[in-house]
Amino acid sequence: MKGLARPLEDTADDIVRRALDALESVSVKETPKPKVFARPTGNEDQQKFPQKEFRAPILIALHRLGGSGSKQAVTTAVLPQVQDKLKDADFEMMQTGERRWENAVAWERSDLKKEGYLRSDSRRGLWELSEQGRTEAASLARGIQAELSVELAGRNA
Repeated sequence: MKGLARPLEDTADDIVRRALDALESVSVKETPKPKVFARPTGNEDQQKFPQKEFRAPILIALHRLGGSGSKQAVTTAVLPQVQDKLKDADFEMMQTGERRWENAVAWERSDLKKEGYLRSDSRRGLWELSEQGRTEAASLARGIQAELSVELAGRNA
């Protein structure tokens, strides 16, 4: 359990919950992971994609999923949003049996829950937006829609 804990941040309940989530993700039959093409090499690939950068993609994914979803559903919906930004280090396998980027998504989910964007009373295995999270996710989705509209207008001009 020490490997799953963040020193001076996690409670025993956080660690147990994370360990159970890791066990569940390994023991449950999952849909196959999308194929990811080789990444370019170079110094920039030695770094990882910052955990906080998963915040908006998680909220947008949950918004698109109707406000809630399983870890697998959310992770699958997050990947297309960040795939081009991930580094080689993000695809390394962790002791939990998941890729480093998937682990970062789970950690960011924990932070979103602590900050009130995700419900803390959802049933186990369900990621669910709170009212605050729904408001933020809708705002992010509107921003993306506006960007796409501007881009399409520019192409048609």
